[in-house]
Amino acid sequence: MLNANNIDIDDTLANTKTTGAYAGIFSKYDLEDFYLLGSFRMGYEHTKLNRNVNIGAFSANYNSKFNSYLISEMVGIGKSFNHYGVSYGPLAYIEHSFLHHFAINEENQNSTALNIDSKNFHALNSFMGFNVNYEKGMSDKAIVNFYFLGGWNHYFLDSLKNNASFKDASLNKFYTKSKLSNQDSLYLQGEIDFTHN
Repeated sequence: MLNANNIDIDDTLANTKTTGAYAGIFSKYDLEDFYLLGSFRMGYEHTKLNRNVNIGAFSANYNSKFNSYLISEMVGIGKSFNHYGVSYGPLAYIEHSFLHHFAINEENQNSTALNIDSKNFHALNSFMGFNVNYEKGMSDKAIVNFYFLGGWNHYFLDSLKNNASFKDASLNKFYTKSKLSNQDSLYLQGEIDFTHN
């Protein structure tokens, strides 16, 4: 499988634009009473970051560009039931992700610009949910497929830590820590596919 993305995040004090390309494989193995599934994916991302700092009379704008690569592996198990052409059933999987971002050096010459060290991140998340699949033949050559997946995600990671320094004080390191306030999330996905042979 191949895919790409283009993500923009805008905020009053910062905005990012990330472009990425990804490739991977997906496998599903049917057994008598259930099925196993697994995937492996890798990708490369390029991010542009712009942030503003306003403290009293001080105001500055900082720009940076950096690259990242990522790898993820997933294994799962599910059970399918069929009723009048509708396939449905529970699904659970666990996924490990690895992300490496290269060093980030803000382009502003101001001494308050940041240099952020390269960093490796690991994340582990689990999913438990339910999927529904319905395939409808429109003609001898045309097929429409409806797919829905919904469930609960839980992340086993609650904080991200980065080492950094100001541009004119590279020997005086400090770190920033971002805490994930909510490790649980609801995941919903819907797809409609049309195939013509």
